Amino acid sequence: MIDNSIITKFPEQPGIYIMFDSAGNVIYIGKALNLKKRVNSYFNKSVKDIKTQILLKYVTDIQFIVTDSETEAYILEDSYIKRYSPRFNIRLKDDKRYPYIAINTVDDFPRLTIQRRILSDKIKYFGPFIANRAAHKIIEVLNDIFKFRRCKNLTRQERGCLYYDIKKCAGVCINKITKEKYLQNINQALKILSGKSEDLIKFIEEEMRAAAEKQRFEEAAEYRDKLFALKELFNYQKIDSADTENFDVIAYSILDDSGCCQKFIYRLGKMVGNEQYFFNYNQETFDYTELISRIIFQTYNTSMFIPQEIILQEPPENIESLENWLTAKRGSKTIITIPQKGKKYEFIEFVKKNTYEILTYNKIKIKITANKLTDLQTSLYLQKYPKIIQGFDISNYSGDHSVGAAVCFFNGLPSKSEYRKYKIKNVEGIDDYQMMRELLLRHFTNALENKNSVRVPDLVLIDGGRQHLNAAIDIIRNHLKISDDILEIISIAKKEELIFKENCSEPIELPKNSQALRLLQYIRDEAHRFGLAYHQTLHSQTMTLSILDSIKGIGEKRKILLLNYFKSLKNIQFATIEQLCKIPGINKKLAGQILDGIKSIDNFN
Repeated sequence: MIDNSIITKFPEQPGIYIMFDSAGNVIYIGKALNLKKRVNSYFNKSVKDIKTQILLKYVTDIQFIVTDSETEAYILEDSYIKRYSPRFNIRLKDDKRYPYIAINTVDDFPRLTIQRRILSDKIKYFGPFIANRAAHKIIEVLNDIFKFRRCKNLTRQERGCLYYDIKKCAGVCINKITKEKYLQNINQALKILSGKSEDLIKFIEEEMRAAAEKQRFEEAAEYRDKLFALKELFNYQKIDSADTENFDVIAYSILDDSGCCQKFIYRLGKMVGNEQYFFNYNQETFDYTELISRIIFQTYNTSMFIPQEIILQEPPENIESLENWLTAKRGSKTIITIPQKGKKYEFIEFVKKNTYEILTYNKIKIKITANKLTDLQTSLYLQKYPKIIQGFDISNYSGDHSVGAAVCFFNGLPSKSEYRKYKIKNVEGIDDYQMMRELLLRHFTNALENKNSVRVPDLVLIDGGRQHLNAAIDIIRNHLKISDDILEIISIAKKEELIFKENCSEPIELPKNSQALRLLQYIRDEAHRFGLAYHQTLHSQTMTLSILDSIKGIGEKRKILLLNYFKSLKNIQFATIEQLCKIPGINKKLAGQILDGIKSIDNFN
């Protein structure tokens, strides 16, 4: 849901605008000579084409980047569309945050995982990867080479798992590998991810040649594939250092007590992305050297690629030590330049201009959302300013795969790291009220016991009417003993959009154009979307397993092998006989049965 009052505050300058859906995906990128005029045109009441009508149903947020001219906006739009492949331009980009490969070196037997946030200094991170597929492929290659464990929870077993049976796991759970040997392999993987792979590549080449000489051609082909994947990885890491068109530009701006620093990334002469860092500004304590040092160490310490040149607006006091550190990380010379004129100076001014526009826009956005929360507190006679609001919804279909969703809004904006989803475990059949009781009991028990990083909100919003509200009051007040001076409880009924409040006999009807009502509707709809997405995921997983179970000749082992290799039922459907035969235990006859069995079932996802 877009707030039109925020859109009207866009700058009247050329640039690009980036539209996001509720999950944070980039779904459309456009250019404009006048950002304010162009973006506002989407929300006037004139007749729109069908594509725009569909697009606006999904848009929940719009961001912008200012340029100096419409020509620059055109070039930047083209670069960003190639990077994100938005759904309404050409294709949908899977995610907004770039993935890292993470290894928790504190574990006795670490495993390789994908993470999108840097959460702990005890975990080794490598990335970020612009392509999600690349990160998964690298993990797949390293797992195949070193046979790392895949299981999330390591418990000792009497017999090995399926990965052990097919020689893709070293058998940690059945003590087939020592801790010392396993950690040696982890250290080797760390070297590979750091770009030090010459010895491993040489070893794989020797093994490939030895297998070919002994006519073990399938084994040789496996070594060839691993070698190819590793070389692709290091081609990415070791972009030609002589290419002077690879550089980053870092600049900042200050507005009142807020600051924003941005890094714009240029590869082969084109801007391919940008990163934003916000900080609190105090004139007396602000330290530019500390700011730049933290950003450089944070962004390049885990980066797979460091450019030859980094352009800054001011020289930090430790510029020499920063250059030495970057050079050591890169393996060849990296310089830091502070231009005073020319093209590089124009890059700095471009980044500074954007950071200031972002700060201006964010200040307006914060003021508008604060007004919404004040309006909400006044309209509903709330005791506290609702800084933290959590919305709850139940999603089920005929009692199957019932789930509960909890979304969190902080200062009127989604805090997606605090979204939580729950499988309903203790309610049979369709009973929304009992399901809501279970959802709230588990969620707020976690909050009270400081588990799962769940906070106690100022306001609880339930999707439903009076009876849903009563179920929430019973759990929160009577069972958990959380008083109304800690949090307040309301519900919103969908048809009339009436607000039911604790200790209020009559429902409250807010004006249809009320900012407070729009905020509540947004939270309610977001909880519904989040819960429905989780419900559909569980339903799809069950349908996939059910369809495979119905095919003669497919047992538990082959079913897992198929899904591990092809990832989805749709990929299996479009596989060839030859591709299916790559799975151990599947011959041409069984491959044909699999394809016939899947294609005979209609309406699967």
